Amino acid sequence: MTPVHLQTYTAAFRAKSLKDPGEVQPLKIGKPSNDVNDSLVDRLEHSSVLNALSLEPSGSSAAIELRRAALESEIAELRTHSLSANSQRGYAADWRNFSDWCALEGREALPASAETASLYMVDRSARLQNASLTRAIAAISRQHREAGFQSPTREGSFRQLLAGIRRKNRAPQEAKQALLVQDLFEILRQIPGLGKSEAVEHRDRALLVIGFCGALRRSELVNLDAEDIRSAPEGIILTLRWSKTDQSADGVEIGIPKGRKPATCPVTLLRAWIEYAKINTGPIFRPVQQNGKILDRRLTDTSVALIVKRHVGHAGFAAEDFSGHSLRAGLATSAAEAGQNEREIMKQTRHKSEKMVRRYIRKGSLFQGNVVGELGF
Repeated sequence: MTPVHLQTYTAAFRAKSLKDPGEVQPLKIGKPSNDVNDSLVDRLEHSSVLNALSLEPSGSSAAIELRRAALESEIAELRTHSLSANSQRGYAADWRNFSDWCALEGREALPASAETASLYMVDRSARLQNASLTRAIAAISRQHREAGFQSPTREGSFRQLLAGIRRKNRAPQEAKQALLVQDLFEILRQIPGLGKSEAVEHRDRALLVIGFCGALRRSELVNLDAEDIRSAPEGIILTLRWSKTDQSADGVEIGIPKGRKPATCPVTLLRAWIEYAKINTGPIFRPVQQNGKILDRRLTDTSVALIVKRHVGHAGFAAEDFSGHSLRAGLATSAAEAGQNEREIMKQTRHKSEKMVRRYIRKGSLFQGNVVGELGF
């Protein structure tokens, strides 16, 4: 059944249930949406279709076909939510790269042979690190699976080649530098000398210090809304509705205590920005035009990285060594330097495994109890 036929049947069944053909409106069956409210509306509309079917004889071929089409549409809609928006964009780009490469080489992309996938990996391995190759493999595999084909990445010959590539490229990934707490204080002190508008100064102070104290990922930082922040006697509580490690959107709360000094206190700086920008609802961190006008939309995660780089560069650090992740890494490393234990650091960073946290702890404690310091050099 085509979408047009499906809408026709839907309208007909709704007209019958409403007893007024004039009230009939086409339903949006299976419309993909990133908005939670739109998704709920779509589901209600699916329910209306299925309820309307009860008016038809259960064995009716039209009823059976409509029910099947509605359920298949619901399945397709739900599958669009199985990955985050960032992951969907990444997979789409990886598949596009693979398809373009196959077209240039005169090879079939779907279904692709194990030989084609192997040649592609060898070509890409000269430019991509292991993590990027892993995502490309996942994109190829996913595309084949959704099209009903066996993925060439599961073939033994491909897996053997991949093991060789990973062993050859096993040099550690070059991680961006953590922004330590004392460096953050220096950056906050120098913000007025950057020559930006008062709005940018307020926003950037709040963004840097909240991103650091909350150990927030870029996506978590830009997705904060006014409704996600509430006051407590000790400070503020952030509610993350969704995050990289919370794909089911169960939500998590993060406590950020009040600071000792107004110039660096995260609660004071965040409130100053919210009051200045008159934000009562919606995104907390928003774009600011050169004339100081604050726009009514949220920043992108790329903007967070650019803001970090701009301020570390102004403070005299090498901007290319830092990224948006430097705020999150900086909290973990600085906490380790201050002697905080693994469990307490994980409580704030929300890491699921100890492996990554222990890397930060090791970096932050390289000189704590170092035996060389006791040898009299």
